[in-house]
Amino acid sequence: MKANIKILAAENIIKSIPQSGDKYSAEIIPLDSHETEIVEKIACIQPDIVFINMFGFGPDAVSVINSYSSLFTESRPCFAVMCSFVSPKLREELEQCGAYKILTEPYSSERINDIIMHVCLKKQQSNSWKIVASVSTIHQIHDDSKSLDTEKLVSDILLRLGISESISGSQHLKRAIVLAVENEEMMYSVTRLIYPKIAQEFGTTPSVVERRIRRAIAAAWEKSDSSVLESYFGHTIDLARGKPANSEFIAMVADRIKLSRRENERIAVVR
Repeated sequence: MKANIKILAAENIIKSIPQSGDKYSAEIIPLDSHETEIVEKIACIQPDIVFINMFGFGPDAVSVINSYSSLFTESRPCFAVMCSFVSPKLREELEQCGAYKILTEPYSSERINDIIMHVCLKKQQSNSWKIVASVSTIHQIHDDSKSLDTEKLVSDILLRLGISESISGSQHLKRAIVLAVENEEMMYSVTRLIYPKIAQEFGTTPSVVERRIRRAIAAAWEKSDSSVLESYFGHTIDLARGKPANSEFIAMVADRIKLSRRENERIAVVR
Protein backbone atom coordinates (compact mmCIF):
# COMPACT_ATOMS: atom_id res chain seq x y z
CA MET A 1 0.00 0.00 0.00
CA LYS A 2 1.37 3.41 -1.01
CA ALA A 3 1.93 6.11 1.58
CA ASN A 4 0.13 9.41 1.07
CA ILE A 5 2.63 12.23 1.46
CA LYS A 6 1.55 15.86 1.79
CA ILE A 7 4.21 18.29 0.56
CA LEU A 8 4.29 22.08 0.96
CA ALA A 9 6.82 23.36 -1.57
CA ALA A 10 8.23 26.63 -2.81
CA GLU A 11 7.14 27.29 -6.37
CA ASN A 12 10.66 27.14 -7.79
CA ILE A 13 11.05 23.46 -6.89
CA ILE A 14 7.60 22.03 -7.56
CA LYS A 15 8.48 20.83 -11.08
CA SER A 16 11.38 18.79 -9.67
CA ILE A 17 9.21 16.90 -7.16
CA PRO A 18 7.97 13.50 -8.39
CA GLN A 19 4.25 13.20 -7.72
CA SER A 20 4.37 9.45 -7.22
CA GLY A 21 6.74 6.55 -6.75
CA ASP A 22 6.68 2.84 -6.01
CA LYS A 23 5.88 3.50 -2.34
CA TYR A 24 4.10 6.83 -2.25
CA SER A 25 1.76 9.27 -3.90
CA ALA A 26 2.28 12.95 -3.19
CA GLU A 27 -0.11 15.84 -2.74
CA ILE A 28 1.90 18.95 -3.58
CA ILE A 29 0.76 22.34 -2.28
CA PRO A 30 2.57 25.47 -3.52
CA LEU A 31 4.21 27.88 -1.10
CA ASP A 32 4.28 31.36 -2.57
CA SER A 33 7.64 33.08 -2.10
CA HIS A 34 5.78 36.30 -1.21
CA GLU A 35 3.95 34.73 1.73
CA THR A 36 4.84 36.09 5.14
CA GLU A 37 2.59 33.96 7.39
CA ILE A 38 4.49 30.76 6.59
CA VAL A 39 4.38 29.25 10.09
CA GLU A 40 0.61 29.64 10.20
CA LYS A 41 0.25 28.01 6.78
CA ILE A 42 2.37 25.03 7.82
CA ALA A 43 0.28 24.64 10.98
CA CYS A 44 -2.93 24.77 8.97
CA ILE A 45 -1.90 22.35 6.23
CA GLN A 46 0.11 19.95 8.44
CA PRO A 47 2.40 18.74 5.63
CA ASP A 48 4.80 15.82 5.96
CA ILE A 49 7.54 17.73 4.11
CA VAL A 50 8.25 21.43 3.63
CA PHE A 51 10.57 22.51 0.82
CA ILE A 52 11.35 26.10 1.73
CA ASN A 53 13.73 28.71 0.29
CA MET A 54 16.35 29.93 2.71
CA PHE A 55 15.52 33.53 1.85
CA GLY A 56 12.26 34.93 0.50
CA PHE A 57 10.09 37.97 1.04
CA GLY A 58 9.01 36.73 4.46
CA PRO A 59 11.03 35.29 7.37
CA ASP A 60 14.09 33.20 6.51
CA ALA A 61 14.02 29.41 6.81
CA VAL A 62 15.87 29.30 10.14
CA SER A 63 13.29 31.64 11.71
CA VAL A 64 10.42 29.61 10.27
CA ILE A 65 11.77 26.30 11.59
CA ASN A 66 12.59 27.70 15.02
CA SER A 67 9.19 29.42 15.33
CA TYR A 68 7.28 26.34 14.27
CA SER A 69 9.30 24.05 16.56
CA SER A 70 8.71 26.29 19.57
CA LEU A 71 4.95 26.36 18.98
CA PHE A 72 4.36 22.76 17.93
CA THR A 73 6.71 20.45 19.81
CA GLU A 74 4.73 17.24 19.28
CA SER A 75 4.49 17.23 15.51
CA ARG A 76 6.73 18.82 12.94
CA PRO A 77 7.30 18.23 9.24
CA CYS A 78 10.56 17.34 7.60
CA PHE A 79 12.13 20.65 6.55
CA ALA A 80 14.27 20.73 3.41
CA VAL A 81 15.90 24.11 2.89
CA MET A 82 16.91 25.38 -0.55
CA CYS A 83 19.59 27.97 -1.18
CA SER A 84 22.02 28.90 -3.93
CA PHE A 85 25.05 28.88 -1.64
CA VAL A 86 25.71 27.54 1.86
CA SER A 87 28.39 29.13 4.03
CA PRO A 88 29.76 27.14 6.99
CA LYS A 89 27.98 29.50 9.41
CA LEU A 90 24.66 29.15 7.60
CA ARG A 91 25.02 25.38 7.48
CA GLU A 92 25.63 25.31 11.22
CA GLU A 93 22.53 27.45 11.87
CA LEU A 94 20.38 25.16 9.72
CA GLU A 95 21.74 22.05 11.41
CA GLN A 96 21.12 23.52 14.86
CA CYS A 97 17.51 24.44 14.11
CA GLY A 98 16.79 20.92 12.87
CA ALA A 99 16.61 21.22 9.08
CA TYR A 100 16.67 17.71 7.67
CA LYS A 101 18.35 18.51 4.34
CA ILE A 102 20.01 21.46 2.65
CA LEU A 103 19.53 21.55 -1.12
CA THR A 104 21.63 23.65 -3.46
CA GLU A 105 21.00 24.39 -7.12
CA PRO A 106 20.50 22.57 -9.40
CA TYR A 107 17.88 20.69 -7.39
CA SER A 108 18.30 16.97 -8.00
CA SER A 109 15.13 14.88 -8.38
CA GLU A 110 17.09 11.97 -6.91
CA ARG A 111 17.86 13.88 -3.71
CA ILE A 112 14.27 15.06 -3.48
CA ASN A 113 13.05 11.49 -3.87
CA ASP A 114 15.44 10.38 -1.09
CA ILE A 115 13.81 12.93 1.24
CA ILE A 116 10.34 11.67 0.36
CA MET A 117 11.40 8.05 0.90
CA HIS A 118 12.84 8.99 4.31
CA VAL A 119 9.47 10.44 5.31
CA CYS A 120 7.65 7.38 3.94
CA LEU A 121 9.76 5.17 6.19
CA LYS A 122 9.06 7.36 9.23
CA LYS A 123 5.32 7.27 8.55
CA GLN A 124 5.41 3.51 8.16
CA GLN A 125 7.22 3.12 11.48
CA SER A 126 4.83 5.57 13.15
CA ASN A 127 1.80 3.63 11.94
CA SER A 128 3.28 0.36 13.17
CA TRP A 129 3.92 1.95 16.55
CA LYS A 130 0.33 3.20 16.79
CA ILE A 131 -1.03 -0.27 16.02
CA VAL A 132 1.10 -1.85 18.75
CA ALA A 133 0.27 0.91 21.23
CA SER A 134 -3.46 0.46 20.72
CA VAL A 135 -3.37 -3.05 22.18
CA SER A 136 -0.86 -2.55 24.99
CA THR A 137 0.33 0.08 27.42
CA ILE A 138 3.59 1.89 26.82
CA HIS A 139 5.04 0.14 29.87
CA GLN A 140 4.19 -3.28 28.48
CA ILE A 141 5.61 -2.35 25.10
CA HIS A 142 8.88 -1.34 26.73
CA ASP A 143 9.13 -4.52 28.81
CA ASP A 144 8.38 -6.76 25.85
CA SER A 145 11.46 -5.49 24.04
CA LYS A 146 11.91 -8.63 21.98
CA SER A 147 8.77 -7.78 20.01
CA LEU A 148 10.10 -4.36 18.99
CA ASP A 149 13.03 -3.46 16.84
CA THR A 150 15.81 -1.57 18.56
CA GLU A 151 15.09 1.78 16.93
CA LYS A 152 11.50 1.92 18.15
CA LEU A 153 12.57 0.90 21.64
CA VAL A 154 15.25 3.60 21.78
CA SER A 155 12.73 6.20 20.56
CA ASP A 156 10.41 5.25 23.43
CA ILE A 157 13.18 5.53 26.00
CA LEU A 158 14.34 8.92 24.76
CA LEU A 159 10.79 10.23 24.73
CA ARG A 160 10.37 9.12 28.36
CA LEU A 161 13.49 11.08 29.20
CA GLY A 162 12.21 14.24 27.52
CA ILE A 163 14.10 13.92 24.23
CA SER A 164 11.51 14.19 21.48
CA GLU A 165 12.32 14.11 17.78
CA SER A 166 11.94 17.88 17.62
CA ILE A 167 15.07 18.34 19.76
CA SER A 168 18.22 18.95 17.75
CA GLY A 169 20.53 15.96 17.99
CA SER A 170 17.84 13.45 18.95
CA GLN A 171 18.24 11.49 15.70
CA HIS A 172 22.02 11.32 16.15
CA LEU A 173 21.62 10.18 19.75
CA LYS A 174 19.06 7.55 18.80
CA ARG A 175 21.32 6.20 16.08
CA ALA A 176 24.29 6.10 18.46
CA ILE A 177 22.36 4.03 21.00
CA VAL A 178 21.10 1.64 18.31
CA LEU A 179 24.67 1.09 17.13
CA ALA A 180 25.82 0.49 20.71
CA VAL A 181 23.06 -2.07 21.31
CA GLU A 182 23.75 -3.95 18.11
CA ASN A 183 27.55 -3.88 18.35
CA GLU A 184 29.23 -4.05 21.76
CA GLU A 185 32.58 -2.96 20.33
CA MET A 186 30.99 0.31 19.25
CA MET A 187 29.52 0.90 22.71
CA TYR A 188 33.05 1.19 24.08
CA SER A 189 34.41 3.18 21.13
CA VAL A 190 32.00 6.08 20.79
CA THR A 191 34.54 8.62 19.58
CA ARG A 192 36.50 6.26 17.34
CA LEU A 193 33.65 4.28 15.77
CA ILE A 194 30.19 5.71 16.45
CA TYR A 195 30.73 9.41 15.69
CA PRO A 196 32.44 8.82 12.32
CA LYS A 197 29.77 6.30 11.24
CA ILE A 198 26.88 8.62 12.11
CA ALA A 199 28.69 11.55 10.48
CA GLN A 200 28.97 9.55 7.26
CA GLU A 201 25.29 8.55 7.37
CA PHE A 202 24.06 12.11 8.00
CA GLY A 203 26.54 13.86 5.72
CA THR A 204 28.29 15.87 8.42
CA THR A 205 31.41 15.69 10.61
CA PRO A 206 32.16 13.68 13.80
CA SER A 207 32.57 16.90 15.80
CA VAL A 208 29.09 18.09 14.77
CA VAL A 209 27.66 14.68 15.75
CA GLU A 210 29.36 14.86 19.16
CA ARG A 211 28.07 18.39 19.78
CA ARG A 212 24.49 17.58 18.78
CA ILE A 213 24.37 14.47 20.96
CA ARG A 214 25.73 16.46 23.90
CA ARG A 215 22.96 19.04 23.46
CA ALA A 216 20.27 16.36 23.27
CA ILE A 217 21.51 14.77 26.51
CA ALA A 218 21.58 18.20 28.16
CA ALA A 219 17.93 18.60 27.17
CA ALA A 220 17.07 15.37 29.00
CA TRP A 221 18.76 16.57 32.17
CA GLU A 222 17.08 19.97 31.98
CA LYS A 223 13.57 18.72 31.14
CA SER A 224 13.25 15.43 33.01
CA ASP A 225 12.21 15.22 36.64
CA SER A 226 14.97 13.76 38.83
CA SER A 227 12.63 10.97 39.91
CA VAL A 228 12.20 9.92 36.25
CA LEU A 229 15.95 9.74 35.74
CA GLU A 230 16.49 7.83 38.98
CA SER A 231 13.64 5.42 38.31
CA TYR A 232 15.04 4.68 34.89
CA PHE A 233 18.78 4.55 35.56
CA GLY A 234 18.72 3.67 39.27
CA HIS A 235 22.06 4.12 41.02
CA THR A 236 24.05 4.23 37.79
CA ILE A 237 23.81 8.03 37.71
CA ASP A 238 24.83 10.77 40.11
CA LEU A 239 22.38 13.65 39.78
CA ALA A 240 24.59 15.90 41.90
CA ARG A 241 27.41 15.50 39.39
CA GLY A 242 25.25 16.71 36.52
CA LYS A 243 24.63 15.19 33.13
CA PRO A 244 26.82 12.27 32.07
CA ALA A 245 29.26 12.35 29.18
CA ASN A 246 27.95 11.24 25.79
CA SER A 247 29.62 7.84 26.03
CA GLU A 248 28.21 7.26 29.54
CA PHE A 249 24.66 8.08 28.51
CA ILE A 250 24.83 5.93 25.37
CA ALA A 251 26.27 3.01 27.34
CA MET A 252 23.66 3.32 30.13
CA VAL A 253 20.71 3.22 27.74
CA ALA A 254 22.27 0.43 25.65
CA ASP A 255 22.96 -1.63 28.79
CA ARG A 256 19.41 -1.09 30.00
CA ILE A 257 18.01 -2.46 26.74
CA LYS A 258 20.36 -5.45 26.73
CA LEU A 259 19.54 -6.33 30.34
CA SER A 260 15.83 -6.05 29.63
CA ARG A 261 16.13 -8.38 26.66
CA ARG A 262 18.18 -10.92 28.58
CA GLU A 263 15.60 -10.90 31.38
CA ASN A 264 12.78 -11.42 28.91
CA GLU A 265 14.65 -14.33 27.35
CA ARG A 266 15.20 -15.88 30.80
CA ILE A 267 11.50 -15.54 31.66
CA ALA A 268 10.55 -17.07 28.31
CA VAL A 269 12.77 -20.08 29.00
CA VAL A 270 11.34 -20.57 32.50
CA ARG A 271 7.81 -20.48 31.13
